[in-house]
Amino acid sequence: MSTLAAGTWNVLNGGGARLPAIVDHLRTLKLDVLCIQEAKGWDKDDFRIMREEVAEPLGMEAHLAASNSHGCHLVTLFGPRLKLETDGWTPDIVLGRFHHTASRARLTLDGDDGRPVQLTVINTHLAPFSPATRAIEAGWLTEYADPDSPTLILGDLNEPCPQDREPDWDQEMPRHLWSRHRRREGGQYTDAGRDAIGALLDAGFRHTAAQLGQTPQPTVGHWTPTEPWEHVSDYILTSPGLDNVLQLDHCTVPRPPDDLRLSDHDPVVAQYTVLDSAA
Repeated sequence: MSTLAAGTWNVLNGGGARLPAIVDHLRTLKLDVLCIQEAKGWDKDDFRIMREEVAEPLGMEAHLAASNSHGCHLVTLFGPRLKLETDGWTPDIVLGRFHHTASRARLTLDGDDGRPVQLTVINTHLAPFSPATRAIEAGWLTEYADPDSPTLILGDLNEPCPQDREPDWDQEMPRHLWSRHRRREGGQYTDAGRDAIGALLDAGFRHTAAQLGQTPQPTVGHWTPTEPWEHVSDYILTSPGLDNVLQLDHCTVPRPPDDLRLSDHDPVVAQYTVLDSAA
């Protein structure tokens, strides 16, 4: 049976001098679908970086969705086994309401039995500065948990998962950054904001690692000693409808070698088996 590998990675400010090593690492992952966040500058000079430095070396087709803030664009790439459906690319499904944006690609893959397998890929980057804003943004995405819609959400949600421990706020997060991560109730900070991921999970989406019974691996907290709270920020979420076409086999955080500091986020990859029509 054929497989499908999907991944997501926030590459930090477009990658800069780190980009060749980022692409080298991505090449080892052999992805069919890849969602990139913070693709800064990839749209310049007729998308030269996106096309020549990323898509062509990876042998993938790329589509860019412009961010509303800081030039932190999203790029969705897919390999030759997948075809973009007619009118299947929407760079902004949230009508400009997000701090960044959310894009949608409707893709088709021919299964082993000749049956076309259709899936929707949402690439997003939720607001970094406020749990309350992230919760509002998540409300735009919950509809894609429709059981009749095979959907993947991939991206940087900027929020810990339910299994992540609460940090020692005084030791693991500078006070001037608490507003990015903590709820406020009664004029005081409380615990870490988890309402955005909570809304998506309550709608029916499954966190791939938790779906497999694994403890989710952290994707941030390794970059700077001033913010050592290791937790999940980057996700692959699957809708119930995806179970009809793909079987989740495993999910990993394939960190680059320790001597390569490629981004303040680690990539996340999920591997699926494509189901035939008799499954």
